[in-house]
Amino acid sequence: MTPPPLTAHEAAQLLGVSTARIRQLCLSGRLVGATKTFPSRRGSWRVPREALSSYMTWRAMARALRAQ
Repeated sequence: MTPPPLTAHEAAQLLGVSTARIRQLCLSGRLVGATKTFPSRRGSWRVPREALSSYMTWRAMARALRAQ
């Protein structure tokens, strides 16, 4: 059974970023599988936990490459 997706606020807390940053990541497609609860502009984002794991791996790799 897959765990329920996180809200933008929950995802922001786990990543240590703002909720606005999570929305930017969702809109840009960097959090793969993130969906809006309503198609309107005011809809809330839901982020799969796997998307956070993938993003954190990507972010760590990008930082390591920049440090070289």
